[in-house]
Amino acid sequence: MKKNQRLKQFAQDAILRQEILKSLNNKADGMFLIVKLQMDILGSVLTKNKLLTALTSLPASLDALYAQTVEKIKEQPSELREIGLAALAWVAFAKRPLTVLELRAALAIPATRPKMPEESDMISLEDILGACYGLLTLNGDTLRLVHFSTQEFMQRIQQQEFPTVHDMILRTLLDGMHRAKDSGDFEPDYYPWDYKYNLDSHPLLHYCRYILHQNLLDLSSSP
Repeated sequence: MKKNQRLKQFAQDAILRQEILKSLNNKADGMFLIVKLQMDILGSVLTKNKLLTALTSLPASLDALYAQTVEKIKEQPSELREIGLAALAWVAFAKRPLTVLELRAALAIPATRPKMPEESDMISLEDILGACYGLLTLNGDTLRLVHFSTQEFMQRIQQQEFPTVHDMILRTLLDGMHRAKDSGDFEPDYYPWDYKYNLDSHPLLHYCRYILHQNLLDLSSSP
């Protein structure tokens, strides 16, 4: 509770604090991840009455908790909703873990056409994590889903919640490559992934090169 200012404020009421602890203890069954996600949900309510209502409806299973968390993401104001869902989609369905810079650039590219996003165009890491209600976590310089079961859950709901995710990722990568080509940073006869470049200026090219390399490996190993 100490990390969430709103919950910390509610917990100053001794009776309410005991209700929160009792509910978390009863439904978490000793699993820290459940407690963490439940607290992220509780930390979003604005009044004591809504907090009491939320306590009675907290899910006890991980799948139900993931589903409720996704619904909380979708209930946010439109910009935060788009950030949360897009960030989850990128991290869940990318072919390798994304760096913080790669994810921030990927989220910014659709809004900065036709130019490449600059630092001032990118959403802060804190806002990305907040928009995802605890489903993303920072691991060094890369972002991951909070648990392996979160990945399994995302795979199960992909057709319903993220049916065009792979098209979205492909469009963004192609967009980033076109902008790199048109930037003037590369000699005409070089493909971007064969050329030394400023990663800050073209943050998605490493990922594009990785995808190309993996596809070539798949082709070479196919019968």
